[in-house]
Amino acid sequence: MTGIVSLVQAAGVVERQMETVANNLANVSTVG
Repeated sequence: MTGIVSLVQAAGVVERQMETVANNLANVSTVG
């Protein structure tokens, strides 16, 4: 059970990081 929970948590962290990167790219392209 704990393995599944940590997998889900890891997926959530990666998703948030990807969202941050996407936002940064959007901000850069808007300013540029």
